[in-house]
Amino acid sequence: MAENKYFKQALSDFMLDAAGGGAVRHLVKQGLTARQIMGRLDFPLPYETVRQMAWEALVEQRRVLLEEPGTGKPAEKAVYIKEQGEFGRTSFRRILVSEEACGRTKWREAEYGKEEGRAFYLHLTKACGENGQETAYASCDFGLLQAKDPERYRRLLEAFGGRGREYAEGLPWPRSRVYHCLDTRFLEILQCLLEQKQYEGACWFLKTGEKLVMK
Repeated sequence: MAENKYFKQALSDFMLDAAGGGAVRHLVKQGLTARQIMGRLDFPLPYETVRQMAWEALVEQRRVLLEEPGTGKPAEKAVYIKEQGEFGRTSFRRILVSEEACGRTKWREAEYGKEEGRAFYLHLTKACGENGQETAYASCDFGLLQAKDPERYRRLLEAFGGRGREYAEGLPWPRSRVYHCLDTRFLEILQCLLEQKQYEGACWFLKTGEKLVMK
């Protein structure tokens, strides 16, 4: 019974991924939010499914890291393996494949206090220009805040404005710190947090080996 349930779930996941996964990954790469993606899909998918697919795409594309940048730990992505049983029965198994790890980075650190938000932002935008968004990341505790203080999280979302709020609400943030690439949209969100003195974390720049810490 348990085996049959597992098979049905694996088959369902595989079919959903085959039907809409490629389109979701492509639209995520273009910078669309979960809501925007739903309006572009030919194959109807539940909102929560799109949110999860969008999150997995961000992790797969390394726009979100689950481990601190420069730790040398490998990234993982989900793939489906088709298997044939002894009696010709077909099943699909979802596995996580580790990609090659980057080497551990030694950082040149600069620390800032809450009152130095403008200086912090000017420094990080300069570093982003030197590194490019593919190698620049900021720590993000949205999942932790949502679980610990939902009301404060709601107020932050409202302060982000429509563009930032829709993006943040469209992702199932885990209850742990993650690291988001410093693309244009996340820079806007980070600027908003800094202006409100609500950001506590760090930014990493892999190309130049810089780490900016906001305490």
